[in-house]
Amino acid sequence: MKFILSRYRAFLFTALLVGTLTLINSETGLKAWSISISSFKEMLFIIPPVFVLLGLLDVWVPKETMIKYMGEGSGFKGVFLSILLGSDAAGPLYGAFPIAAVFMKKGVKFSNVLIFVGA
Repeated sequence: MKFILSRYRAFLFTALLVGTLTLINSETGLKAWSISISSFKEMLFIIPPVFVLLGLLDVWVPKETMIKYMGEGSGFKGVFLSILLGSDAAGPLYGAFPIAAVFMKKGVKFSNVLIFVGA
């Protein structure tokens, strides 16, 4: 029981909060349940493919290649690739942060990581 409470406390807190809201104002509470479930479903469909693609990026693209095209000496080419990759990435912003973490691990220049997240 303690494991469940510690591991899933954010979900339990959200359910408790929305449940209390439903008791106070049922119309607003039901709308909050609907939005919460919709957001959870959206995350379930987006996060797994992002992590699969990150695994492939980590294995298939050598660190030297990332440094060459997006590292410290990449110049305009790195900025262009960051904008291109950032604008092509479909999905919400929380899908871009794991990609940015892999970029940083691979030696991508920090300004290019910020450009990617901003794009």
